[in-house]
Amino acid sequence: MARNLALALWQFVKIDKLGEVLFAPLDVYLCDTEVYQPDIIFLATGNLHKIAPQRIEGAPDMVVEILSPSSSHYDLGHKKNVYEAYGVKNYWIVDPALREVRLFYHCDGKFEPGSIARAVDSLTAASLPGFSIEVNDIF
Repeated sequence: MARNLALALWQFVKIDKLGEVLFAPLDVYLCDTEVYQPDIIFLATGNLHKIAPQRIEGAPDMVVEILSPSSSHYDLGHKKNVYEAYGVKNYWIVDPALREVRLFYHCDGKFEPGSIARAVDSLTAASLPGFSIEVNDIF
């Protein structure tokens, strides 16, 4: 699942050299007490300086979390709030149980809900103009 979405993102980003798509396990240090390993991480070209040996230092442009029964409450609550507070620009939540992807965009210091793409939809994102993947291809 993560591989399918990450591969599509990587291929899209590679064509126009938009940045880097990275994968867990890779620590993202937002501060000394808030360190996470998102399933998929995107850093735009202008933010590649955040890549340090063995970790990312600072907020990525996008993080993708794939929900599991044991992590969904945390991913949708505390972790979402921390990503929002530290300026992650885009937060995508992949929900295998519902077969959907929810997009959140950082706007004026807060996450605003974006689109919800379900199994029969194509996932597109304003933050990556031209990117598209069939949601069924993710799962």
